[in-house]
Amino acid sequence: MYNRTMNTKEILKKTEYEIRKGSLDREAKGIAFDNRKVKEGDVFVCIKGVLFDTHSVVREIAEKDPSVIVVSRDWADEHKDVVDSLPCDVVSVEDTRAAKAAVSCVWYGDPSSELTVIGVTGSKGKTTTSHMIMSMIEKAGRSVGMVGTTGGHINGKEYHFGTTTPDSDKMQEILRMMVDEGCEYAVVEASSQGLKMHRTDQIDFDYGVFLNIDKGDHVSPTEHESFEDYLYCKSLLMKMSKTCVINQDDAHFEYMKNAAGPGKKVYGYGENGDPDYKVSGVYERIVCGKPCVGFDIARKDGGFRDDILIGLPGTFNVVNAAAAVAMADLLGLDMGKVKQSLTKIRVIGRLDMIYRTPDLSVCIDYAHNGLSTRNLLKALRSYEPKRIVLVFGCGGDRDLDRRPEMGRAAGELADFSIITSEHNRFEEFSDILKGIKLGIDQTGGDYIVIEDRKEAIRKAILDSEKGDLVAVIGIGNDGCQHDHGKNIPHDDIEFSRQMIREWEKKTGKENE
Repeated sequence: MYNRTMNTKEILKKTEYEIRKGSLDREAKGIAFDNRKVKEGDVFVCIKGVLFDTHSVVREIAEKDPSVIVVSRDWADEHKDVVDSLPCDVVSVEDTRAAKAAVSCVWYGDPSSELTVIGVTGSKGKTTTSHMIMSMIEKAGRSVGMVGTTGGHINGKEYHFGTTTPDSDKMQEILRMMVDEGCEYAVVEASSQGLKMHRTDQIDFDYGVFLNIDKGDHVSPTEHESFEDYLYCKSLLMKMSKTCVINQDDAHFEYMKNAAGPGKKVYGYGENGDPDYKVSGVYERIVCGKPCVGFDIARKDGGFRDDILIGLPGTFNVVNAAAAVAMADLLGLDMGKVKQSLTKIRVIGRLDMIYRTPDLSVCIDYAHNGLSTRNLLKALRSYEPKRIVLVFGCGGDRDLDRRPEMGRAAGELADFSIITSEHNRFEEFSDILKGIKLGIDQTGGDYIVIEDRKEAIRKAILDSEKGDLVAVIGIGNDGCQHDHGKNIPHDDIEFSRQMIREWEKKTGKENE
């Protein structure tokens, strides 16, 4: 862990606070946010979480002799007697999550100030676009780190964190690791929840990329209360970034441009109107037996024009690649190297063709709503399979409209579907299934239900017909299923590979 000697006043220098008790003259020996892990001399910040509020155990925390406890102003006003009784320094702040980010930033030495940081947000395509940008920078011979849904990637090393945008303390630690590993650039997937919950606070974003926003995504009691809140949280990245790259074809381009604020450099990209980076001539093509998509892109001032080929099917990837190419141009990367990286791009768990033969193909993807499922299934037709067999479910405690929308997409565009569990979270699978069936039954699509995800994948692969393409979607490379407060280990990619090996033995293909 990055460490340094400082006192409590210094570690709180980026935090607006009110001293409720003490003088803030102790040495800060560490930072802590989990009441079970706090040690003597730590700066402890209380957080009110979904399931637990550490303000409720502040007396127990104080007994472990932290250098200072940071609490919310409202809590301190309501519990003055508790504050007065604590045997340690106490300060109050307006928002303890914001304070957590500020304290973490100071503790890890403000690492983003030593990097060129590129943030990427959008309802769809964050992971793919982030990987494209990282791949371009690497191909150009520069040192880069990335953090997002697929984990952390630092100079070829991989790390796993469990969320798209890790909590602010982990985020600052990761950025410090990047600096210590000699990275020049950092690519950060900025989810709407990450922006809302202050996980990206105190990051010095040099560039912010906005891809798109979908009205039916991430609006639920456990995410965003309304589309307006979802849109606003996405726009926070534009406010935080010095330079913004925004999809001009998205209906909310002007909103995002205005959100960036005065004095910002804003570059639009897209097919329509007169953007700074104009996309045209989109086409699909088979290259060396592999479906690809291509397009032309030109900068309005005439300083850059090129043709781009992406080693992935699906015209929806044009939005992602155009944003990445615009970023590469702004960074001054070698465009020849950039083009090479795009033709060979592979994103784990995103349109990830882990197995491909004339007899059987298997694809893993993260599609978890109706639009992304439609886009995926249309793209997979480029491989000309005999049938597309879709293994899918839908997440619990999320927008209810996703369920019938995914059901309709499966019924209309897949040849056969196996409906299974995804991340049930705190809902019963039977309740989620009702919503999916509401959509798929309207289409007359052919399907069966197998609740156990492993068994669903097993059946799809082992009972496949010659020429089938099996698509397993919804989890990507998450590595687990969330079910009633438990993270049950499960890897769609690894388990599918196990089933492929069984299929090869069953069909005699293992020695071919």
